[in-house]
Amino acid sequence: MTVTPSSTSLASATQTAGTLIRYAFYLFGAGLFAVLGYAVLSVWNLLPQTLSQPASFSINAPALSRLSATTRVVKVLGARAEMRQWGQLYDRDVDMTAVMVLPSGQSQVMNRDFMYEMRDLRFFSSSVALATRGFYDLETRFGPVRATEFTVNSDGRTKLCLAWLTRFETAAVYFKGWYCEASGARPNFHGLACILDRLSLERDLPDDEASLFLRERMKRSSRCSAEPVSQTVDTRSRSPASGRPYSTKLPVVRR
Repeated sequence: MTVTPSSTSLASATQTAGTLIRYAFYLFGAGLFAVLGYAVLSVWNLLPQTLSQPASFSINAPALSRLSATTRVVKVLGARAEMRQWGQLYDRDVDMTAVMVLPSGQSQVMNRDFMYEMRDLRFFSSSVALATRGFYDLETRFGPVRATEFTVNSDGRTKLCLAWLTRFETAAVYFKGWYCEASGARPNFHGLACILDRLSLERDLPDDEASLFLRERMKRSSRCSAEPVSQTVDTRSRSPASGRPYSTKLPVVRR
């Protein structure tokens, strides 16, 4: 005897299959939206986000007191950067830009590449032909600073400037920027050191370690100096034929 499925069984099986397909589609759609959301969030985190916050630091130097100051605070990849600008790069007068960076935990390192940090300043890289003429080590009450000369060409105007990057004994905060004298004037490394020595913290930072470091250094006596970076040079004479240094080892005499 042949057994045939009833119409009720077929309808039930069809309904169950339809339900499974529908829920599988919902699950696929939810997964797709989750992936798209993660991708959008990742791209969003790569874009600088402007923060409506007041300035956290200032530089109370006489050379900057008569210049108008502007502030911009941004956050990108977990790091916080606060840019303060006195004057304008394209003006004939003095101008200075200082950027305070609070790096994210994974980016907190003691040694930073000078040229990379300078190229990271977008306006700097788009309007400047950087030609270094030697480096200087500056000393301030906050710690050492590395600086070099460069020439900026902006709106047909040429200015002589100093690019600088701090070498403080902390990975929680660092500063970088540039200082330009009036058109035609040559900037002074010692003068820049004395300007940076007048840095002051106006309010606490989101990073307690950074705030503690800066406030502790602010209590120190003022100090500013500058001297050229000394280089290690091989003073041995070179062989005209090979171009390699002569050996400094004494010959072994065998008898």
